[in-house]
Amino acid sequence: MFNQQIGLILDQKGDLTIQPRGQLPIDRLLKGKTLAEAESVIPGLFSLCGEAHKSAVKLLSGDLVEHQAQHSLWVVQGEALREQLLSLLQWQSWCLLIDAREQLEAKKWLLSWFNQWKQSCQQALSEYLESTLVKGNNIQPQLARLQLAEKQKQLLKECQNWYQQQFSESFWSECLNKVQPFDFFEESSGLRRHVAQDAKSAVISGDGLESPQKSKSGDVQSLLHQWLVCYQDYSRFPVTDWPLAQIDQGLSCRFSYPVKLGNTKDKQIITNTLTQLRGNVEQVIQQLLENSFSEMESYFSLLETKVSINSELSCGERSGRVAQVMTARGPLLHFVTLDQNHQILNYKILAPTERNFAVDGVLQRWWQLLARQGKTRSRQQLEVLALLLDACVEVNIAEAEIAEVGAEEAGRE
Repeated sequence: MFNQQIGLILDQKGDLTIQPRGQLPIDRLLKGKTLAEAESVIPGLFSLCGEAHKSAVKLLSGDLVEHQAQHSLWVVQGEALREQLLSLLQWQSWCLLIDAREQLEAKKWLLSWFNQWKQSCQQALSEYLESTLVKGNNIQPQLARLQLAEKQKQLLKECQNWYQQQFSESFWSECLNKVQPFDFFEESSGLRRHVAQDAKSAVISGDGLESPQKSKSGDVQSLLHQWLVCYQDYSRFPVTDWPLAQIDQGLSCRFSYPVKLGNTKDKQIITNTLTQLRGNVEQVIQQLLENSFSEMESYFSLLETKVSINSELSCGERSGRVAQVMTARGPLLHFVTLDQNHQILNYKILAPTERNFAVDGVLQRWWQLLARQGKTRSRQQLEVLALLLDACVEVNIAEAEIAEVGAEEAGRE
C-alpha cells in the first residue's frame, strides 16, 4: 500500500521548498501484463482512492460501460464522500473539538459504512446482470433490485444523519472562526483563463480558486488530448518530473462540484474552500439519494490515440490511452501504452496529490500570495494550507535549520 509523505521545508526567510513523495515503480510492476491483470494489482497499492484507481483501469480496458459504469460511479462517489468526511475529521481534530479516541471511533464507523455501501453497489450490479439472463416474466430479480435500492437509500440516510450529528453548525462556526487568523484573500485579476486539467470547463483566477461552468464533452476530450501529448513527451520520466505547473498553468482543481460562494469582491481563500467542502459533502449525498449524475463524462472520461514510442525495446507508434476519474481531491489520470498483443509497454498514474503539491503548484502559489499580502508565513500557517489541500495525505514539515542538522548527522553515520 502506497501513501508516502510529502516533505515541506521552510527556510529562515519563510521560503518554501516542496519535496514530492516518492513514486512506485508502476512501469516495472506492470510491464508485460494485461490491463485485466493491472486491475487486480493497482487498487491494492494505494491507501486512497482505491475504487477510483480500479475504475480508471476499467476505463482503459473498455470494461466500464452502461450499467457497469453506473454502479462504479456509485462506488466511486461513495468513496469520495468517505474521503471528504475523513478530511472533516482531521479538521475537527485540528480545532481540538475531538480527541484521539473519539476520532478513531468516528473513522471506524465511516469505514464500516463505506464497506456496506460498496457491497450494496456490487450486489446491485450482480442482481442486474442476473436479471438480464432471466427469460419470461420472472418478477423475483426485479423485486430484489427494488429492495436493494431501498437498502442503499437507508445507508445514505444513515450517513447523512451521522454527518449532521458529527459536524453540526457549532463545528462549522468554531472551525471558520479558528482559521480566520490564517486566512488571506484571492487577488482580483483580469487574467481569467480556462484551466487545462479538469473534466469541467472552469474559469480560474491567479491564485487557484475556480468558478466552474457547465461541462461539455468537447472540452473533456480536448483536455485529455493535451494530457496525452504530455504523456507522449514525458512517458520515460516519473510524473513528478513532468512540467505539471506548465501544463496546469500553476493551478489546482481541488474540488469536483461547483458551489456558489457569494458575490463578495474579496474572497477569503481558506474560509471559502472550507465552505465549498461543506457544500460538496451535502451535494454528493443528495446526488446519490436522487441518482442525479446527469453527465457521466464529468466523472469518467477516456481518450485513445497513437503515441510515438522510441526506446531500447520498441519503436514506432502504439496505442496510447488516458483515463480520467474524478475523486474527492481532484482528477485522477491513468496513462497506458499497449503493444500489438495488448500487453503493457508503459503505464503512468498522475494522482491529484502530485498536482496539488507540485513544485510550482497551488501550495507554492498560495505561499507566494501570502508574501505579497504581507502575511506571516509560519509553520502553523503551512500546516493549515496543507490540511486544506489534502487532509488525507501525510505531510512532514521541517524548518531549514532542523533539516540541515539532520542531513549533517546522517552524513556522520
